[in-house]
Amino acid sequence: MEDKIFKALKDNFISGAMRPVRRRKELLKKLKQCIKAHEADIIAAEKADFNKCAFDVYATEIGVVYGEINGALKHLDRWAKPIKTRVSMSNFPARCAVTPEGYGVVLIISPWNYPFQLALAPLVGAIAAGNCAVLKPASATAETARIIRLVLSEVFAENEVYCEISSRGAANVLEFPFDMFFFTGSGSTGRKVMRAAAEHLAPVVLELGGKSPCIADRDCDIESAARRIAWAKFVNAGQTCVAPDYMYVHADIYDRFIAALKREIEAQYYENGSLSADFAQVITQEKADEVKAKLSRCEILFGGSVSGRTVEPTVISADEDNPFMDEEIFAPVLPVIRYTDNEEITERIRQRPRPLALYYFGKSDRLFTDRISYGGGCVGDAVMHVAEHNAPFGGVGASGMGRYHGRYSFETFSHLKTVLYKSRMEIKLKYGPHTDKKLAALRRVIK
Repeated sequence: MEDKIFKALKDNFISGAMRPVRRRKELLKKLKQCIKAHEADIIAAEKADFNKCAFDVYATEIGVVYGEINGALKHLDRWAKPIKTRVSMSNFPARCAVTPEGYGVVLIISPWNYPFQLALAPLVGAIAAGNCAVLKPASATAETARIIRLVLSEVFAENEVYCEISSRGAANVLEFPFDMFFFTGSGSTGRKVMRAAAEHLAPVVLELGGKSPCIADRDCDIESAARRIAWAKFVNAGQTCVAPDYMYVHADIYDRFIAALKREIEAQYYENGSLSADFAQVITQEKADEVKAKLSRCEILFGGSVSGRTVEPTVISADEDNPFMDEEIFAPVLPVIRYTDNEEITERIRQRPRPLALYYFGKSDRLFTDRISYGGGCVGDAVMHVAEHNAPFGGVGASGMGRYHGRYSFETFSHLKTVLYKSRMEIKLKYGPHTDKKLAALRRVIK
């Protein structure tokens, strides 16, 4: 990215052009209209990048962005309104207001696994809060990045939102003194982003990942659990940061659950015994080869075929030492571990880095929801907490920091500026000379 581009963005923010709420809403309305006009292009781009089908693109990407825009348009006037606060005795008489305002020029770096949603959803929050922005989409999904840049160029001036897709321009993007950094991706890259933010003493949001556990307890509804887990794990070929990464299944229901899971995978992803042509590919051939090599050392319960970049939905019998238990899988492979004691697996999960999500199916949910720290999750479902615009989404510890979605996006991209309006009436207690009498009076006021 060139210096003149960053300067233009900074100058535009300083000018106050993004301050009027009316202007922000105009831009968000225009963004939605432009996305609608390019829906077919977005779907075609993701099909070209990794064979993602039209339904999944609309359901998990375009529709999510529409939801973020709709919420911002509906509530932005209220979100942006100064908040009156009570004034303490030490400032009487006075009034006080807290006003949300944009940080300035923010950097948003998005990943490849949901290349449209994870680029545009945080951008909606940034614009709603009154920021200018630089967006760096993932280069691995080049066709989608190209469409994102096209959409943004039709909506925003270059001094409002700039989209950097060239590898040469992206190489130095972290060197600029952004007022806020928002990153979604791997922990290793997240550390680099955090170091860059530290150089400029800028706030940072990191949306990372981790090994998110899923538990099917002995008293769960087996059919329902199998149906929901089969979708949550294998949608987008398992390349979802909040996908169930591995499963604990109680020994009492293990065989019945595995049978139900196989039926659901076949029903959802196969046609006449063959894997659907719409099943997404893993992002690179290198990733497919890595998965194939690991599978050769595993006991496969379902699937296991790898052809080119297409990895069949696969279920494996596993233990804690399985090769897929070392790190986040990010592929359509589900390790299943048989267990007998809830207390034991609770402790096992707690010994791992804190996950981005946790899912529980059964009637002892408090054991897991109350005693394990994780970003967010579901009881009786998986992944769907991410689709709730009225609740925050984010990680904790190794799975990230910060939150967004809906109002939480607006708050994340806003600085809360406090202004105290003091009356001309003078309270002279605070001024010197400080006598014993004044100290006694101060003690009566503040105690």
